[in-house]
Amino acid sequence: MLAGCVAAAIALVGCASHRSEEPAAATDNSTLVAAGVARIQWGASQDADLNIRQMSGLDAVGASQTSCAKGLAGRRALYFDLNWSGVVNKRAVAGVTLTILGPNGDALTVAEPDGRCVSLRDYRIDPLPPLDGEQFVLQLLGASGPARRGPVRLTVLFNGHRESLRLAPACAPGLGQDAARTCAVDPVTFDEGSGYSVRWQLF
Repeated sequence: MLAGCVAAAIALVGCASHRSEEPAAATDNSTLVAAGVARIQWGASQDADLNIRQMSGLDAVGASQTSCAKGLAGRRALYFDLNWSGVVNKRAVAGVTLTILGPNGDALTVAEPDGRCVSLRDYRIDPLPPLDGEQFVLQLLGASGPARRGPVRLTVLFNGHRESLRLAPACAPGLGQDAARTCAVDPVTFDEGSGYSVRWQLF
């Protein structure tokens, strides 16, 4: 997937990028809705973080750059950012195959920087090299599921292992993180024991 990636002016989407880079947002008013981070350990020595933020709108790819939302057939669009990164800096992370299903049971859609809309089903993420702060970023879209209260849950198939990732709601504006750490504040990172962080040991 890394081959032939295009670095758009607003972000590196579908490409490995350095953590210290701060791409300008595609929309000024896109805000955090909910988030979840899975710290995944697999194989003999592999561990990485799968960080998914639900946003109020597109924030990594401009609306004029993608037609992916048109494929949702009139259903309310949901927007997600996916960030895949190693836990330990300067350690290579093996390639993985990922499927993520949205609340309606359909695979999420990757808005590629070249304008393509690709299903996030058996999606291959190439190995991350052992560079400081290396990460892989995707802009995702999905359709809302049946109307119901409660947090959004995504079904994740990681190298064939099926898991469920609950996205904790964003903290109320101006109030910050609560004492129980049940809500998420941007930027979202793995926080052991918080309501938005889980560990998956997949061997």
